[in-house]
Amino acid sequence: MRVYFKKLESKRTYWVAVISVFLLSLPATLSAVTVEAALGSAEIPVGGYTFFTITVEGSTRADVQLPKVGGLILRDSGTSQSTSIINGKITKSAVIRITVQGDEEGTYTIPSFPVIVKEEEFKTEPVSISVTNTPSQNSSSNATSGNSTQGTDQITAEDIQKISHIEIETSMKPVYVGQKVPISIELWINTAHRFDNLSAPVINNDHLLMETLGQDYERTIQYDGTERYEVYTWDASFTALKAGMTTIEAETEVTVLVRARKRTSTLNSIFDSDFFSPSYRRIPLLIKAKEVKLDIRSIPTEQPLGFSGAVGQFELNVTASPTSLSVGDPITLDVKITGTGNFDRVFHEGLGEHEGFKTYSPETQFEANESNSLKGIKTFKQAIIPQDAELTEIPSIQFVYFDTDAAQFKTLTNAPIPILLSESAISNNSDSQTTSRSPTSGLKVLESDGWIPIQLDLDEPVTSLKPYIQMSTTWIVLATTPSILLLLSFAIPLLLTKSRQNRQLQMNELRKTLKPIEKALSTAISNNESGAFIQGATDYSREILGVLWSVAPPSITPADAKNRLDDTFPRIKEILKLNDSMHYAGGQAPEIDTKTIHKELEIEWKELISSIEKS
Repeated sequence: MRVYFKKLESKRTYWVAVISVFLLSLPATLSAVTVEAALGSAEIPVGGYTFFTITVEGSTRADVQLPKVGGLILRDSGTSQSTSIINGKITKSAVIRITVQGDEEGTYTIPSFPVIVKEEEFKTEPVSISVTNTPSQNSSSNATSGNSTQGTDQITAEDIQKISHIEIETSMKPVYVGQKVPISIELWINTAHRFDNLSAPVINNDHLLMETLGQDYERTIQYDGTERYEVYTWDASFTALKAGMTTIEAETEVTVLVRARKRTSTLNSIFDSDFFSPSYRRIPLLIKAKEVKLDIRSIPTEQPLGFSGAVGQFELNVTASPTSLSVGDPITLDVKITGTGNFDRVFHEGLGEHEGFKTYSPETQFEANESNSLKGIKTFKQAIIPQDAELTEIPSIQFVYFDTDAAQFKTLTNAPIPILLSESAISNNSDSQTTSRSPTSGLKVLESDGWIPIQLDLDEPVTSLKPYIQMSTTWIVLATTPSILLLLSFAIPLLLTKSRQNRQLQMNELRKTLKPIEKALSTAISNNESGAFIQGATDYSREILGVLWSVAPPSITPADAKNRLDDTFPRIKEILKLNDSMHYAGGQAPEIDTKTIHKELEIEWKELISSIEKS
């Protein structure tokens, strides 16, 4: 025993060993199990909190099945455990703290619910609680200090506002179905507190298709009076789906670490140390933003021909090159649409079918503005071939969109582009005799009536030959080969290791990006919100495919998935199509079985992630 104690590295560990041996040597008996419950306050304000405490004597473990109560939000805030010894009797206990938040004004009853201890079921007594619109008089005055909530079992909405809050900034003007609207969301965290498990705010609204907030945020330090805050800002956008008045609500859950009150005992100097009880207890707080009202209006049902769903403010610019050419030569027609709006619904077929021209499908390019993703330039490059020498111009083309500022459809038209055509060069020169020289050196072609004689100038003849063994280059190669092989033997493993490290970093970043999307998906499934689920599943799929294909996730379209994925990924293809149908022209989300589809998507996602890790 003495030898063992000499090896202990600290005084604390020494006492742990002594007490452990002491406990094991006692002929201790365990006390019977009892369960008691108490509500911290019978009245709380809307948005405020109190605690429902369950004390278990006789065990350090208990399972609680929390009920759902309309108007209240109940959350498990963690369990503290303790063991005491009095006259050889071991007493074990557990204290379970449940956070109770007032969500709506009214009087509610928390019903009896089971507490399972050692496979035995105990039940709490029903308790009543009032939620009022008036601030509580028992508000903690030190809510923003490091010891907030220590001396009280109640937290008011005002306290929470000082601890953490969310702010939303977006357009106050009416928006239209199909319109993309910028939105800024800020999460304010008071630096006087310790936090755990911070996550991005979530917006759930059937009227909106919200871009998922991920790891792309700006982090700054700001002050509100004397309070210092760490502010996380997400700049995103949403698409209006359904007409009507609605409210934008953002919420997230933060866990505040509050210093725990220490117990008193006869062995105060030992058992009051942080080694035996945690220094902090965890309090989960649901942080909600103030509601932002939004007026969503419908686009007129009578839509002009050529309208593809583009909503915003746009300009049209059309150029062509060359404009002086022969019949049958191609012209490149550039149709550029610039402005602000939902560029995913900006389409143009170029000249289209037109008499006198042979036309091809245009190629599309989009260049987003670095500071605002809703601004940019979309270019449609089209090859057209004039086939009639009588043509003198390229006809004007049109672009139709809905102007949200003017609240009406607008048609943009360019002026016709003059062109100068000449007869085909082939027909003009069919009877002439010319002499030309091929770009290939030494080849002369003489065009004449009838036969075309070809003369080929040969290279200079080689006058002597040397064996390879007598050539200096041979000896240089032989001398440097061992060095090159040695260098490669070191370089290749280093490159492979570097590649694996880069892939691992890439996977870590991907997991961070996917985490908030997973939370949004879980919420959408729980609330059976098809629109939010489809958006989240689309974002999840695009993030994985973006890493797999080394492309920007937002640029991935259903056509890309169809062309690059095999038949083993039908759900991913389907979800991308559903997302497009919702975005385009304000299509509504279909009713789908989110749970079943999510399970099938998880199988496909795991397969794609596995292929990334193996690559």
